[in-house]
Amino acid sequence: MKNWARLFAFLLTDGGVTVRNFNRGIIFFHNRSERLRYDFAESIAMTFGLRTSDDGFTCRAFSFEATKRLLQYSQTFRKKPYAHGTTKVYPEVRILKEIMEADEEILREFMRYAFSCDGSVHLSIRRSKNQWRFQKRVQLKCSHPILLNQYHQLLMRLNISSRIERADKRLIIDSREGLMRFADLIGFVDGVKISGKGGSKWRGLEKKTAPQHL
Repeated sequence: MKNWARLFAFLLTDGGVTVRNFNRGIIFFHNRSERLRYDFAESIAMTFGLRTSDDGFTCRAFSFEATKRLLQYSQTFRKKPYAHGTTKVYPEVRILKEIMEADEEILREFMRYAFSCDGSVHLSIRRSKNQWRFQKRVQLKCSHPILLNQYHQLLMRLNISSRIERADKRLIIDSREGLMRFADLIGFVDGVKISGKGGSKWRGLEKKTAPQHL
């Protein structure tokens, strides 16, 4: 079950499943982290006994039978909404009931990989009047409203305080207690680094070590 939790974390963040011509299935994962692509490939090998290809950004496995098996658990892994006239309709994708109701060890494994894929660490130093303030937070971006709610529910199960910012489609942990519990119970996968933008001074720092300094 632990490996399944990891695999579904990949598929519900930067991954997905595609069936073409009703006889060709593709299981894929997009991420620039070599460590995460390696772990995805390992999960595919352990679950289905399949080899993967890796072009440095996308890791793929090809199997119609494996994709059919995955789609028995979830009819889609698409997260982006469909355009329906002037409104957006979100696909029927959910975190599996077996994961939502799993024991703490499984929850922690699922959330560790979900946050390593779609999560980020924000560290900043700002001056307020005559004081310097060190601001910090861990956040998870998710455009799908139901998935965002489910991530929030899983954090509550682990007694990690967090809040949802609907406008920015993200889940935020910024209290000292919440950050400490996140670091102790979930954290990030070894070797996954803060990417940052531009000349960010935190770029290249391992995500796993960042919460320890919060």
